[in-house]
Amino acid sequence: MRSRWLSTFTVIGVLLIGLGIVALVAKHSGHRFVFDPGQTETGNEPIYYIVVGALMVLNGVITPAPDPDDEDDDDREERVESRSASARR
Repeated sequence: MRSRWLSTFTVIGVLLIGLGIVALVAKHSGHRFVFDPGQTETGNEPIYYIVVGALMVLNGVITPAPDPDDEDDDDREERVESRSASARR
């Protein structure tokens, strides 16, 4: 089983982590970079972005990728079974 490390989850996760880090730097310099309109501001939004980004990267890394060799093995087994069935006739 291989890992599919480059997927949409990892790309979006890395972007969220980057956004969270930039927001932390901007927050400490007195600017508001990340905000959710209509929501009360807690000041922890950059940390939420970093945590969610890390979870998305983790999900993207541990999600197994389909192995093309396994699909070939299944096809090969079906062909062997059909050949043996036709040989019995």
